[in-house]
Amino acid sequence: MSSLAPAALREFLAAGEALEFTVTGGSMGKALPAGTIVRVQGRPPRVGELALYDCGDGTAVHRIVWRRGESRYQLGDAEAGGTWLKPEKILGTVSERKLPGATDWAKESAPLRFVRLARAWTKLVLRKLRG
Repeated sequence: MSSLAPAALREFLAAGEALEFTVTGGSMGKALPAGTIVRVQGRPPRVGELALYDCGDGTAVHRIVWRRGESRYQLGDAEAGGTWLKPEKILGTVSERKLPGATDWAKESAPLRFVRLARAWTKLVLRKLRG
């Protein structure tokens, strides 16, 4: 997603700047199809919001679906499973997006965010039940 090192991104976002990135993968499905431009701010994400995080070999944007203490569980809308993120891995929160072909920035509506979060929880519960 970005050629900048996560430490440099964190420093820039912590200074109050917003960054824009183009989504290149399909892990977020319809929420962020490839080619979507996202605007990221340097604040911790709440459950249901999209977070930019350090995934070791670069950065990724996924939905935060659970919180335990300061750690958060991330899951791509189009993926079966996610991982726990320690606070130092989280770089910022997606504040707006511009879908491919769109001319205006838009925020994900609260009802749509809730539906997508409910789908994520359902996936996790079903996965747990299946073993």
